[in-house]
Amino acid sequence: MARPTGRNVRAEVLASATELVRRGGVSGFSYGDLATELGVRAPSIHHHVGTKAELVHTITVEYRRRFGELAAAIPTDDTPAWLRAYGGLYLDAAIHDLGCLCGAALANWVELSAETRDEVDGFLDDQHQLVAAAIRRGVDAGALRHDIEPARLAAVVVAALEGVLLVARGRRGPDAVREVIDGVIALARVERSPGAD
Repeated sequence: MARPTGRNVRAEVLASATELVRRGGVSGFSYGDLATELGVRAPSIHHHVGTKAELVHTITVEYRRRFGELAAAIPTDDTPAWLRAYGGLYLDAAIHDLGCLCGAALANWVELSAETRDEVDGFLDDQHQLVAAAIRRGVDAGALRHDIEPARLAAVVVAALEGVLLVARGRRGPDAVREVIDGVIALARVERSPGAD
């Protein structure tokens, strides 16, 4: 029988797997990689988290929850500022050379379990609804153009931010994310006439 080490191996496995998926996708790591990184044996990983499919599902559920909490904590009184802060969640990933876990999972869609696919779809639905609500507030407050359809622009924003994380992995880095954030705000913001304010 193994002696207790005081380590929370499960938490370490989940954290490492999350980073590995965000760096290289679902197919970009193995239990051998995790075992080497954590200094444990591969059977220990199976003991703590089950199969790779179960592990990927677990980290996807947790990522969806954590990302949702971060996005929900952004103050909602100024929509352009909200969009900038929301985009900042993606910018932070690019600065650390990480992708969105759910975006990375999409690249390996055929390898995902049905439960994980549901979580990834749920994550995207969550983000569309959150961004659409913010845009709707901005339109209602007169901060964003009145001819915007919030749901359509939200789909563009989420797709652009998910996609630009792939572009950011290349030479353009975080500047690519900044350009998308600035572009979305510039397209959506009400134009002020010179001297207005």
